[in-house]
Amino acid sequence: MYFYFFFLLKAFANENSILWVRQLRIICINIHKRLKYNRELRKYAYCCGYPPYFLLEKIRNMIRYLFLSLCVSIIRANHFGGGSISWMPTNPNDSSSTVTISIIQSYSWAYPTVTCALNVPVSTVGGNFSASNLTCIEKCSSDGGYSMNSISTLTDCNLASSTLGIMESNRLTNIDLLANASFYLAYSDIGWMSLTNYAQSNMNWSVVTFIDLGQRSNAVMNTPPIVNMIFTQYVLVNETISIPINTWDINENDDVRCRWSTNSGMPTINECGDICHPLALPQNIVLSNCILNFIGSIPNATYAVAIQVRNS
Repeated sequence: MYFYFFFLLKAFANENSILWVRQLRIICINIHKRLKYNRELRKYAYCCGYPPYFLLEKIRNMIRYLFLSLCVSIIRANHFGGGSISWMPTNPNDSSSTVTISIIQSYSWAYPTVTCALNVPVSTVGGNFSASNLTCIEKCSSDGGYSMNSISTLTDCNLASSTLGIMESNRLTNIDLLANASFYLAYSDIGWMSLTNYAQSNMNWSVVTFIDLGQRSNAVMNTPPIVNMIFTQYVLVNETISIPINTWDINENDDVRCRWSTNSGMPTINECGDICHPLALPQNIVLSNCILNFIGSIPNATYAVAIQVRNS
């Protein structure tokens, strides 16, 4: 089972800003709200790799920091900042011919370029945005009836920071599918935020999830791993930084692994759009055992990261 997500690495040279500390505190609190549809996951909630209260103590001593934001199109300007698509069965023990799953979309946007409102991003007045649906891109003949009842990519704002210039939105949607459905869904478009390693604008993004409703050997339905990682992280510049990708799997004995997203697999599966590793990243960045290691040596630099998490 797979979980794909994107995020941004953005370096600032801002000093002693009380406002962004307060904004981060609000984001740390809201991470629990983002997990409101699954109480069991709340105890795994971390902000920037630390418990929120501990993180706030650490950042008070920071002079320079990196802004790390998960994946992410007025006027079709550069507006996307990262995101993820995940899913889970509402009842893993359901053995009926039709099962219900929850599909959770979470995205980050440039703010106030994209308005904090319901039905992001089409609710932005004056923006040239259009509504679309999550699209089956592979194994569509076994989509379990998804193509007859596809899900919108529109989400609802749940927090915004004018200081950080970001807005986050998400939406949970339930859908009934035939048992044993197995297919790939994607949200693809153009308009990444400006990135340090790219001179061109309107770069493509592609957020993908693999849905497999087959039963395991214990007669329980497949369930993908969950990544509990807030869109924003802060670290010191010119120091070796380790950012854990916090994962959780309801199947305790599963082996959860992380890898770079690619565009070199099946012809129709593009996991990372225009920001595939290593093109979008600093040369010293390393992903090992679901820990991202790097040295942020350039202030005010922005990088996009695309990672895939799977269990087995």
